Amino acid sequence: MGGSAEDGRWLEDALRPLGLAIAVVPLETAIGADAGARAHPAVVVLHERRRREDLLAALDRIRADPGLGSAPLVVVDHERDVERFTATVARGAAACFSPPIDPAQLRATVGRLARWRDEAHEVERRHRRRRPLLLRLDVHLPGEATTTGLLRDVSAIGCRLEMPVAVAPGTVLGLTPYGYDSSLEFRIGATARRCVELAPGVHAVACRFSGTGAVLAPRLFAIRPAGGAPAAGAAAPG
Repeated sequence: MGGSAEDGRWLEDALRPLGLAIAVVPLETAIGADAGARAHPAVVVLHERRRREDLLAALDRIRADPGLGSAPLVVVDHERDVERFTATVARGAAACFSPPIDPAQLRATVGRLARWRDEAHEVERRHRRRRPLLLRLDVHLPGEATTTGLLRDVSAIGCRLEMPVAVAPGTVLGLTPYGYDSSLEFRIGATARRCVELAPGVHAVACRFSGTGAVLAPRLFAIRPAGGAPAAGAAAPG
């Protein structure tokens, strides 16, 4: 949804290899459609180039729509701005993409989210009772090495990542939204507490925020104060 006709064609070309039914429609058309006459989408992708106020209004309208608001939301934003990123997460996005946009990564994310409702474990559903989360991050390792990771859970004190490499407990990591410069003021410090191999080349890493990360993480990931509904997940790492 959203964007220009050219943006719609780009999305359709990027997602077509998934083999999913794809409907590219203007935002107004999607939200204005008769709820009883339309199929409920497995994933909603919002392609956005407009100013921040328009982005936020679009996100609020999607969340309020009974059919669209219940599906995982992916936002493709052509502005790389921390405030837009934070606002997007706070309004329910499961994943956010900003330049550089990797079509293969977008395709993998949409495909995974499309399977989420069928494949999510029942215990996990009962425990979390919230949307899936697949936020792509740059993970800065000791020795100036950097890898990519997926943020799966986040709370005020820590997070759970999926990473292609294993790290030992006690390893100090730096986390920034994917594609942002490593010197970004929102670089978050975290210490690995546990690492479990889920599959060859896929590791789940439970981290606790450290240093200024404990202050910056709630702001970057739009975590609400205790007692409020969590914006991006509330499962704290063990």
